[in-house]
Amino acid sequence: TELAGRAEATCRWEHDMKPTPEYLAECFHLAADGTLIWKVRPRSHFSSESRWKAVNKAKAGKVAGNPHRNGNVRVGIDGQSFYAQVLVWLLTTGQWPQGKIIHVNGDKGCNAPGNLREVSYGDAAATGGLRKSQGVVKVAPSGRYVARVSGSHAGTFDTLEEAAAVQQEARKRRLESIYGSPLHNETPMCSVSTS
Repeated sequence: TELAGRAEATCRWEHDMKPTPEYLAECFHLAADGTLIWKVRPRSHFSSESRWKAVNKAKAGKVAGNPHRNGNVRVGIDGQSFYAQVLVWLLTTGQWPQGKIIHVNGDKGCNAPGNLREVSYGDAAATGGLRKSQGVVKVAPSGRYVARVSGSHAGTFDTLEEAAAVQQEARKRRLESIYGSPLHNETPMCSVSTS
């Protein structure tokens, strides 16, 4: 096929396979906050010189990816689309995840390596993929906020911010109880939130 011929003629990865960490390292610079920045990609990534020049002119030095409606950042590369957190994971660990990559702080736009954790698909479903304020409900008569994690009451508070902070801490403890190890203690350095 044409694709197989192009793959043999260049050093491109096959589209039915996943890109390697080495290939991605030729495509992206990884900023400390987890942002992927397009590099000037090598000629070997492209089937023609005109395509190589056009893509590099359009993308080199720019942030890769766009926010998806689910809150994650999606990055298109060579006709395939990937979640940015998966590409960051691959670049930092050298391995494709076997499970799902979750955002420890609940901010799906924060792909700082310290904010990412690999979990089984079952555990990811059990934790519910909560966002920062999800699990916080305003009680109409009192005007106070109730924080809940996995259906359990975590407290009642005067402000949304207090309830969200307690809910996030309870969520972190819940994740630690499931995975049996402390989560990252450092604060992820994310400059822009897309959630």
